[in-house]
Amino acid sequence: MRATVGYGAVGAQFAVAKPLYSQVRDLIAAQIAGGEVGPGAALPNESVLAQRFGVSVGTIRRAVEGLEDMGVVTRRQGRGTFVAGASVSVAKRLQRICGPNGEKLRLTRKTLRSSRRQSRPDELAQFLMPAPAEVIEVTSSVAGGKGLVGVEHAVLHGAFVPELDIALRQGRDVYSALGAAGIIVTRAEDRIAATAAGEEVAELLSVAVGTPVLEIVRRVFTVTGQPAEVSVGTYLSNAVTYAAST
Repeated sequence: MRATVGYGAVGAQFAVAKPLYSQVRDLIAAQIAGGEVGPGAALPNESVLAQRFGVSVGTIRRAVEGLEDMGVVTRRQGRGTFVAGASVSVAKRLQRICGPNGEKLRLTRKTLRSSRRQSRPDELAQFLMPAPAEVIEVTSSVAGGKGLVGVEHAVLHGAFVPELDIALRQGRDVYSALGAAGIIVTRAEDRIAATAAGEEVAELLSVAVGTPVLEIVRRVFTVTGQPAEVSVGTYLSNAVTYAAST
């Protein structure tokens, strides 16, 4: 079965083995990621989308619900469904750091330094790179509550935001810079561990070497499944807790 996809004259052959709604979801997501539908733009209503794709309204509804779960679109009561963009705080949506008692923390990040370099061999697999490419390293302090609670060291795929250095110097955080460039981040995979602060982290956080810290190794993905960021966040154990979902 063929269908006219979304907003252009693009045809797609639906696979039998994958649920139809998920194929429609991925096709719409790919068009959004490709810039065919910009941040803040309204999606056509379900009936129009169903006609364009040649599927049922129920299939479209499930596809759009999936896009909403991924953070790609937002629904506004009585107004419709809109493409999420830089105005949506991705950092807040993916935040799993809470206060000592599980309370929400309002975190602020300050870029301490950033630089560009060629990717290392281990990063080729992390970013699914076919060949070495430019990456951007960013080290940021994280404040919440009454003071500094952590340090984050991130490596980003340099091809996504060539002007990231400028955006950071202008005071933007990494995720808002990605959103402004049309890169929609939808999910993160975390590995957590209890460890002790090394010399660099201890100095940045003004604590003693060996202070208990929570380490979170994170990989962030775009709407198309491409890894955009790999980071290591180190946070004071007496100042934060980790919530599996928020």
